[in-house]
Amino acid sequence: MKKLLLVFVICAMSLPLLAQISVGPTLGLNFAKQTIEGGGIKIKSNGVTGIVLGAEAELPINDGIFLNTGLLLSIKGATYNDGTEEDKIKLSYLEIPIKGIYKAEVGGVSIYGSAGFYVGFGIGGEWQYTDSEYPEDNESESIQWGSATNDDFKGFDFGFGIGGGLIFDLNDRPMKAGFVYDLGLSNIEPITGGTIKNKTFSIRLTYSLFKI
Repeated sequence: MKKLLLVFVICAMSLPLLAQISVGPTLGLNFAKQTIEGGGIKIKSNGVTGIVLGAEAELPINDGIFLNTGLLLSIKGATYNDGTEEDKIKLSYLEIPIKGIYKAEVGGVSIYGSAGFYVGFGIGGEWQYTDSEYPEDNESESIQWGSATNDDFKGFDFGFGIGGGLIFDLNDRPMKAGFVYDLGLSNIEPITGGTIKNKTFSIRLTYSLFKI
């Protein structure tokens, strides 16, 4: 009985806080790259462009401080060039951001900054090989996720991110327009002896559509 009462009290105390959770859609563009290290060699890739979209939620913690999370479809990857040959890799992730946001008024302008982490789960993708000199060799195949030697990438990604931007009013609802830079911390290379990490710069719009 005491445990049931404690649960009831906690839920009752949480209701005012939950009623302030803002939820809305996010839409943007990713400019993604990868870094590869192995055998004392570090390779930097060229970029690929992909979408990021989904829904995000903000929970107020204190004056101007919010907890941000959500569920996003995020397209990452890289392009590798070697003469006439090009390998373009596009990786589809379901991502969950877990970040803190600080909002403030500066000179009559509403701004925000964010910092925290994200976790990502690989759900799809495509590898494309093209050769401008021998186009008959061009091919593409689906990405294989896993930790075996014949897999392309590990399916779990984790990293640190920062961001910032401006806040506008749209139909009496706040909309954030800004950037996010996510630096991958986990090695997505399935074969031991090397490391591959994602890094992504995004420009995004997030609209606070309603509160729950």
